[in-house]
Amino acid sequence: MEEKTIIYIMSDVRSGSTLLENILSNSPEIVSVGELIHLHAYLNKGDVGKVFEWKCSCGKDFNTCEFWSKIFSSLKEHGIIDVKKTSVFKSKDLNFRKRLESIHLPENEQIINHVDKIYETIFDISNKSFIVDSSKNEIQLAALIKYSRYNIKVIYIKRDIRAVVLSKLKWQIKLGLKQTNIFKLLLATKIKNNIQNTTFGKVVKKNDRLKLNYGEIANDVPGTLNKIFKFTGIEPYTSPKFMEMHNNHSVGGTPNRERREISYDNSWKAEIATKPFFRMVGKFIDFI
Repeated sequence: MEEKTIIYIMSDVRSGSTLLENILSNSPEIVSVGELIHLHAYLNKGDVGKVFEWKCSCGKDFNTCEFWSKIFSSLKEHGIIDVKKTSVFKSKDLNFRKRLESIHLPENEQIINHVDKIYETIFDISNKSFIVDSSKNEIQLAALIKYSRYNIKVIYIKRDIRAVVLSKLKWQIKLGLKQTNIFKLLLATKIKNNIQNTTFGKVVKKNDRLKLNYGEIANDVPGTLNKIFKFTGIEPYTSPKFMEMHNNHSVGGTPNRERREISYDNSWKAEIATKPFFRMVGKFIDFI
């Protein structure tokens, strides 16, 4: 039996996971599903997904989307009438060990078994060997590594923390959300990065992890893909020059889905030039 692999993308938001997912979706061996962790929220109009009106990236409701309706029909044939919770329960404690202990909750093993059945159905319907799941969440990843029957390969994307913070603030404005103080957001982002780094280094086996920088992904797609080919065993394919949907059926992602050329967005550098204290503090925090 051919081995099936989940390529799990882990990063903070605004760090390039949608770009990488889009680049990988050009492979004939890959089906990308976006942030599968949020599938249940989209189906039940939860807190996550409102900006997309809880629609698939193809623009249709999930129950009428050609791809997902096949997935749900197949699940029903196997006795799974409803898609249950797809995100694990996790502690909000900032202590890494206590957060990680939450994966041992009995409910979380059941949730991952449920997610595995969704993966299995996606593999069967798509006839692909790899699923790209850009759920990002480190506790979801740890639970997958512990309970999933599939091979899990992890790509962790790092981006300059100052760019991430400024992008988060920009999207807070676009989405009409209350703006967070820039330094509070900087600290929260650093804490998130530290937790993900620790998970990446302590939970993921060395041969199953690859760390990439957002800049190298955007500036050198062929070079990035060569690393991924060696890491995953995916057959080489032509590097895309444009970010486009390719009849993609993703859960979530960046709320910006038009076709555009792949390039490194360094506009944040001009913005931090007007914020010298933030530029200095952010650089130091990113380094430590």
